[in-house]
Amino acid sequence: MSTHRAVVLSNLGDKPIIEQRLTRLPAAGQILVAPLFSPVLSYQHAVHSGERGNPLALPMVPGTAAVGRVVAVGPDATKLKAGDLVFLDATLRGRDDPGITSLQGLFRIHAALDDTWHDGSWAERFLVPLENAFKLEADAVAANGATMSQLTAIPQLVVPYGGWRTGGLRPGGVVAIAYASGAFGGAAIDVALGMGASRVVALGRRAETLVPAVRAFDKAAARPGIVVPVVLSGDPDRDAKAIRAATQGERGLDVFLDLSPAAAASSCTALLAAAVLALKPGGTLVLMGGVREPVAVPYQLVMLRNITIKGRFMFLREWVEELIALIECGSVSLARQTVQCFSLDDHERAVQAAKDDAGSGKCVALTPVIESQDTSL
Repeated sequence: MSTHRAVVLSNLGDKPIIEQRLTRLPAAGQILVAPLFSPVLSYQHAVHSGERGNPLALPMVPGTAAVGRVVAVGPDATKLKAGDLVFLDATLRGRDDPGITSLQGLFRIHAALDDTWHDGSWAERFLVPLENAFKLEADAVAANGATMSQLTAIPQLVVPYGGWRTGGLRPGGVVAIAYASGAFGGAAIDVALGMGASRVVALGRRAETLVPAVRAFDKAAARPGIVVPVVLSGDPDRDAKAIRAATQGERGLDVFLDLSPAAAASSCTALLAAAVLALKPGGTLVLMGGVREPVAVPYQLVMLRNITIKGRFMFLREWVEELIALIECGSVSLARQTVQCFSLDDHERAVQAAKDDAGSGKCVALTPVIESQDTSL
């Protein structure tokens, strides 16, 4: 049986090391892929140390979503074949209960899923559920001026796409994002513009990071000024007024997408109060952040203004296909994405780079397999 190299985390707090692992052939419902670009998360170091508190099945191969080449497919595959370029979604869904979800290579939620699929994409071979592989048309992407490495941004883009779809964003919609200067917040702007938003209010806590991030959109946009920065004060009334002032005719928002990280928990109650005040009557607040503590919401305002509050963990499978179509036709641009690539042997440097330089339009990726290498069994 053939083998491949993989990064392996054996214990929380230990440094991951590279090991030789047996390469398993795909069974029914499985696909074997050679990852070309495996994203490194900005908080990957905290996952490995245990600081983030993610439940993990150890030992394991880290790494979540990826872009790669199909090596082999299971006997029930009807569309994908060896050699296809694919995006690999790390969201595991129960086949007999789609309400049960987990994240391959990152988060152990349900033993039936994670004991089978817990190894991630930081390896020369990556076994995933067949339904989690989505074919990419490289020629279509290249025709819009994007590079193969920029496809590394798909995992960042598809998360806020799930948020906008949950919030019912329509062409011409007016939206706000908190917080907009981070990787996922910046991706949320790219996606909102690609979906036809007429105004995007970009929220942040520090002007020195928020304003440069918005300027990058102005340089790339056909309509400069469509993305408007608003620095939050922490006062709900003041912030709501500033957000509404950034919308056309101070009409307010259709959708507010909250991507608050865990570190922003203390300010989240004030932020959500501002969101409810800034939304139009009948507007929607979507919660997708990492806040783990209970947060208060202004009950009476939500009721009187007919505000809908929705939570969204990741996205639906069909939404991945929609986003890929928007990228391939050029509606959602990859032009802002800069990617630092590291070899599998340089995984420690990649983790540090992702920690040190996380931000809007920035990706760090491992390249377990180089495109020119053999991707056969």
